[in-house]
Amino acid sequence: MTRDGSAPTHMDLSLLTIGTNIAPRRSLSAVRVKDGCVSNFIIDAHDIRVAYGETKALDGVDLQVEAGTVLGLLGPNGAGKTTLVRVLATLLKPGGGSATVGGLNVVLTPKKFAKSLARRAIRRGG
Repeated sequence: MTRDGSAPTHMDLSLLTIGTNIAPRRSLSAVRVKDGCVSNFIIDAHDIRVAYGETKALDGVDLQVEAGTVLGLLGPNGAGKTTLVRVLATLLKPGGGSATVGGLNVVLTPKKFAKSLARRAIRRGG
């Protein structure tokens, strides 16, 4: 509910960057993207849309996170925080938009991303 008692027209999903930059275990300052371009973003999402029936959980979310940044997702219940994380983790296919994590497209090649993530976890011993 809004302050005047009416239902909100949309929920705000806020992003909080904590600190400035945390040095990763190994340098990830440049992430290679498939087409040969180099990006400083470990997460690069554009126009992510997810709907559950008539309810829009995410409606055009854009997010760019530089490598080594600690990021918090803040918002009220139903704002889309978990939905966004599920999209970025390949657990949920969005209805539209594009997203890369570590240079891999999580929307178009979710299995390739999951295999890459598993290989990294095995190498780290976790």
